[in-house]
Amino acid sequence: MTRRILETTITYLGPCQGKPIYHGRRKDLDNLPLEARAVRVEDVRSASDSFSLDREGFALVPHRSAVGDFFDPALVRDIYLRELEELVRRLTGAAKVVAFTGGVIRRSERSPGFGKDGTTVPGRFAHCDFSPNPAGSSFWVERMLPREEAKERLGRRFAIYTLWRVLSDPPQDTPLAVCDARSVGPHDQVCSDCVVDPEGEQAFSFENSMFRYDPSHRWCYFSNMTRDELLVFKGFDSDRGRATSVPHAAFDDPGCPPDAPPRESMDQRAIAFFDG
Repeated sequence: MTRRILETTITYLGPCQGKPIYHGRRKDLDNLPLEARAVRVEDVRSASDSFSLDREGFALVPHRSAVGDFFDPALVRDIYLRELEELVRRLTGAAKVVAFTGGVIRRSERSPGFGKDGTTVPGRFAHCDFSPNPAGSSFWVERMLPREEAKERLGRRFAIYTLWRVLSDPPQDTPLAVCDARSVGPHDQVCSDCVVDPEGEQAFSFENSMFRYDPSHRWCYFSNMTRDELLVFKGFDSDRGRATSVPHAAFDDPGCPPDAPPRESMDQRAIAFFDG
């Protein structure tokens, strides 16, 4: 079956003096020169069964949640996070999975609720939420596990996954594109700092990644996603023989009808720990 190819743009890291850094609120403190690049994004919906978390670094999986209201933090904490932990265990064979407590709901710029109700903006530049450096990604293990358990787990394989779900009806006006990890060279990835600085709260920072443009990057997306599916992709894997650090970015679908509902989505993250 012929796959649909979209001609669109994705923003990459441009020439940068010093380490890139960006802030959730204080954008005036950013060191984040960006440049838009024309890219081709492949609609791989028709081949959704052929992708692997350990090869390309991403997969589309069916998943119906018992949560009806994703804006209810109690339901997300008590039901959804446990669902995701079980799903990642099943997908990966991990001995233990711990989901991050802080999920992110995003709305596209067309939405009347854009930026309201605790939601945030789509990530429109090629990035990975985690660092390729083991020390950078170990930050999350040490943050989420007791000290002695973290020390033990860091001596074995662990991997971090993002689980992305649309909450709006298809089609999506700003889908999420993921880049085949096999098409990303080691020099394409640049370590950066993200500063979480909510107003009135203590700020903290962590290391993640930006990407430089390379024409060999293979960008993919799954069209017409529904609430009963999850796009799962790799943020880090301590086993360097497997896919890791999948770049991703929101982009505009030029063929989306103008009256389509604005994209609304939720992403959660989880760490999988392995005994082997």
